[in-house]
Amino acid sequence: MVKHVVVFKLQEDKKDELDNFVKELRELPLKIGLVRSYEVGIDALRSPYSFDVVLISTYESMADLLKYKEHPAHDEFVAYMRTIVQPIKAVDFMF
Repeated sequence: MVKHVVVFKLQEDKKDELDNFVKELRELPLKIGLVRSYEVGIDALRSPYSFDVVLISTYESMADLLKYKEHPAHDEFVAYMRTIVQPIKAVDFMF
């Protein structure tokens, strides 16, 4: 099993896109499949150090995660994401 964790910080002038960003992110597994579990959360504290959104997803194998990342729907989301997100940080680990 592989866990994929990503944190996103929206650009300051794009904070009004938060709800749409989360909606689009939550729809990805419906378009792609391959996902064992999928959670999307919005930061509750909203401190200056916080990221805005987190994605925690699980895949059966690294091969499934790579297929997910290479899917055209994921590519489309990434293109949209790059227009509103500052840094992202990610970690993928096997368990």
